[in-house]
Amino acid sequence: MSFYFSDLYTSLLVLYAVFVGILAYFDKERILLLMQYVINQKYAIKYHRQDSYGYRIFAYINTLFIIGIIISFYMFNNIEDMSMKVFGQVCVIISIWIGLKIAVIHFLERLFELSNYAQKYYYSLCSSLFFIGFISYPIILITSYYMNGFFLESYSMFIFYIFSSLYLILKVITFKRLNLFKIKYIFYNILYLCTLELFPYVGLFKLLNILN
Repeated sequence: MSFYFSDLYTSLLVLYAVFVGILAYFDKERILLLMQYVINQKYAIKYHRQDSYGYRIFAYINTLFIIGIIISFYMFNNIEDMSMKVFGQVCVIISIWIGLKIAVIHFLERLFELSNYAQKYYYSLCSSLFFIGFISYPIILITSYYMNGFFLESYSMFIFYIFSSLYLILKVITFKRLNLFKIKYIFYNILYLCTLELFPYVGLFKLLNILN
């Protein structure tokens, strides 16, 4: 539990709050569209292409920390000593995992000449992670600090499952928006599920289990 009450952990949460606050101050519409991401794709369509590399890096780092904290809720139930070192390793593993997914996306784009779908999927992946990070932030705060971490100690795995389910729902929404439920795309669906979802997720959790 000491990890979740450490100054560095608190600093990461404060940093994310500052990041969102800056976004809301300079571009309130971005936050409003992000909150509507489940019901429409205006956010993914309007943003990403126009974002600077500096913003992308800063947004990625902040989102990575929040996703890392969510994953740490899973680790908390499977590891004896959850430390900042382990958290750093989790963030490195997630970064490698995301990097490999993006690399495979570009590979399939070139192999099957599906640039439009590959680009939309990439934007959807980034938007989904950003959305999950944004939605999960207040829940992470309550879980970490309310009643000295009572919810974290008792329900951390349940909270992890909630966000895993949300991520799965966003994947289904992405499929629907890309019209990949049509019969003629069944081959690409199977290929996608194996190369971008099934194998990478199995590999991700195997790597995480190594840290136990």
